[in-house]
Amino acid sequence: MVPPNPDESEPAGGTAGSWLSARNQRREASHPPAIWKRVALPEKVSVKYLAEISGDTLGEFLEEMRNFRILIDANRAVDFADAAKILRAYGIAADRGA
Repeated sequence: MVPPNPDESEPAGGTAGSWLSARNQRREASHPPAIWKRVALPEKVSVKYLAEISGDTLGEFLEEMRNFRILIDANRAVDFADAAKILRAYGIAADRGA
């Protein structure tokens, strides 16, 4: 009998498939999707408004931000540069204005 190869074992806390899926999602996050929408934003943007623009519910949006390791509160406002970076991950380009 051949001993198990440690490189082929399942990672702790999940199946090999879920681990690979998570790794692929992180890799895809480094390549933002194609721009499908443009919005004009002020210098300060509320997190609730960003969630609305993204098409996610507030809870889904905050969870996605945690996945990106961006810790933001639902009652907070972010500056234009941060808002543009966040929306770019959704395929949305932001312009200054409004």
